[in-house]
Amino acid sequence: MGSAEETANFEAIAIQPNIETDATKELFDKLRLETERRCPIYQLFQQSSVLIPNH
Repeated sequence: MGSAEETANFEAIAIQPNIETDATKELFDKLRLETERRCPIYQLFQQSSVLIPNH
């Protein structure tokens, strides 16, 4: 636990989706990128400089 002067912000967040598909890697990558672009929660974390591993 930090001191009272420190902010209570996240330093990192792990996203671990479990997806089953028969899509090609190319199609899946396009879907992932579009989902990241449109997801307001993902955008909030990304724009706040929170570390998102594997990105």
